[in-house]
Amino acid sequence: MLASAGSPTAPERHALSMIGWCDGVLFSCIAGQFHTAVPTRAALRTSCAELLGGMLRR
Repeated sequence: MLASAGSPTAPERHALSMIGWCDGVLFSCIAGQFHTAVPTRAALRTSCAELLGGMLRR
């Protein structure tokens, strides 16, 4: 999916980074820093867009 989205160098590595980001957000919401304030949908979209933008050089 990341290769077809335009990952120029390493779509497999980028996929692992994306999974790590998702796992980190989930963990933070359950047991970490977000225990008092869950991130909004808009904040998650912005963070994901920034991550993908860096991977896809947009």
